[in-house]
Amino acid sequence: MSLHCDQLSVSWSDFRDHGKSEARTALIRHYSYLVKVTVARLCAGRRSSIPMEDFLQVGVLALIRAVDRFEPSHDVKFETYAVVLIRVSVLELMRNEDWVPRSTREKLRTLNRAQVALEGELLRTPSDAEISERTGFSDVELGNLRALYAQSLVVRLDDFIPGDGGATFGELVEDDSQNPRRLVEGRAIRAALAECLDKLENREQEVLRLHYFDCLTFSEIGKVIGVSESRSHQIHTRALARLRESFMAQISVPA
Repeated sequence: MSLHCDQLSVSWSDFRDHGKSEARTALIRHYSYLVKVTVARLCAGRRSSIPMEDFLQVGVLALIRAVDRFEPSHDVKFETYAVVLIRVSVLELMRNEDWVPRSTREKLRTLNRAQVALEGELLRTPSDAEISERTGFSDVELGNLRALYAQSLVVRLDDFIPGDGGATFGELVEDDSQNPRRLVEGRAIRAALAECLDKLENREQEVLRLHYFDCLTFSEIGKVIGVSESRSHQIHTRALARLRESFMAQISVPA
């Protein structure tokens, strides 16, 4: 059901200011066309073993999360913010299909769902012990799954973006100063990543800062924080995995 401009403003006010669930439902229905348009564009001409319903499902989940998390104060149009989350969701599902075996994908999906559920229940980042208890994964199995999460962050800049007219990931890091749409999308993604970074433990944040901003080796990082080189590498891997989990959970992407 499409809302008129005045109805749309009232629905946003009712949901943000008064938490009315019927207003939230109305907003999701109103913007559902964004899911159909974005998924259709990304999946055009693509052969996939994943049913179209799955792509639509992750798109709808991303739209719901966009409605729940949208902040007008960030100076980003809702449509732009929502499409960014939907695109990332669909592209992530496409990438996962390419490198993750079906059995492993199920475990990653279980891990992601547990992460989302526990964060909602505890209102904080759950510990490994809490995740293991919820999922039944051993410490070793959980560590291996986290490593797979971190590994999936790697993207070659010359890889083509599915369904994006031959564009490459490298083009996304070009100078966007003359492209207002890219600038707005970039602000939305940076805001989401900043929120995810804040959820990391202090030591995890410190290791990422020392490695990526101060360009220290893991041996040097270990000396700074008082741990061994291998331990600093483990903290780095775990931090990347948690960062990805948190970001994917925020945009509702099943791994």
